[in-house]
Amino acid sequence: MPEERAFRAVASDLTPRHEAEAHVRESEQRYLDLIESAHDIVQSILPDGHFEFVNRAWHELLGYTPEELPALTLFDIVDDVDHDHCTLLIAQIMSGKSFDRVEVTFVAKDGHTFPVDGNATGRFSEGRYVATHTFFRT
Repeated sequence: MPEERAFRAVASDLTPRHEAEAHVRESEQRYLDLIESAHDIVQSILPDGHFEFVNRAWHELLGYTPEELPALTLFDIVDDVDHDHCTLLIAQIMSGKSFDRVEVTFVAKDGHTFPVDGNATGRFSEGRYVATHTFFRT
């Protein structure tokens, strides 16, 4: 207020918001720690087939580094004989179906193959498919 030679301000206490944000970060970290410590292969696959997330066991069993991950798609790690099967499963997952039992053969970076079984489900945001989550065991 120039005519009064004064400044006026409005403030609000942001402590509750900051505490809520800290709680969410702690919860996310607990979830990440749990997934990273799992011996199962955990992966989240985007609609274009690229990986949104994979856990430590995925890297250890398949032999790819985190730096190689952005260039890979699901079909780089699934045996050719299972490509059509995976395409059909993902189409069904995109429409809302989940699977308690999925069997496929993975191909590691060094070329060796190994069978896995597990489950697959979709992640949706506001009714729109955003990713497929799978949990596999060797």
